[in-house]
Amino acid sequence: VASLGFDETFRRMWEFYLGYCEAGFRVRYLGVSQLSLARSRY
Repeated sequence: VASLGFDETFRRMWEFYLGYCEAGFRVRYLGVSQLSLARSRY
């Protein structure tokens, strides 16, 4: 991550975010959905 130009603060925030996501999925507080929207031709 550092080689991409991100500093230590960003790395810590990213790791915190990933930990939050992991915990949220484990206790089923978070979920994932995928929507596909299409415009009608008429």
